[in-house]
Amino acid sequence: MGNPDRLKAFVSGPFNEIDGWCSPYIFQILQPISYFQASIGLVKPVCEIGVYKGKFFLSMIKASAETGGHYAMDVFDLQEFNLDFAGAGNLAEFKANIALAGEDPESVICIERDSTTFHPGELMEIRKAVGGFSMFSVDGCHMVEHTINGKRQGDPMG
Repeated sequence: MGNPDRLKAFVSGPFNEIDGWCSPYIFQILQPISYFQASIGLVKPVCEIGVYKGKFFLSMIKASAETGGHYAMDVFDLQEFNLDFAGAGNLAEFKANIALAGEDPESVICIERDSTTFHPGELMEIRKAVGGFSMFSVDGCHMVEHTINGKRQGDPMG
């Protein structure tokens, strides 16, 4: 099972130093999900589309019992694809935040691109390669076209 102390330590420490729009009460949702998943043997990496600086993504990692193979997808430095101007991401800063949280930046596979450019088969190949995800968050561009495209990608959970 995931270690609740990992998430608590993150939320009371590095969480507050990372830019983003995420409540520190997120542990009240993530920890029970992680406990349940671990109790049924579902220990898989996490994935997020639209990680920005990593505040929620790192919360998912801290709640997870899995230690590697996590996926972070964002436009990061490709700001010409940041169509809603919701916040300028930065890949170097995101990786620094992974380290700030006490995680190995090499344990995260970063994909820098606009989520609308994914073909459904590409995401299914990623899912197949890792055996599915325990948690999958979609918080990319906050526009209708991006949301519709995300729904066409199919069920990424497995």
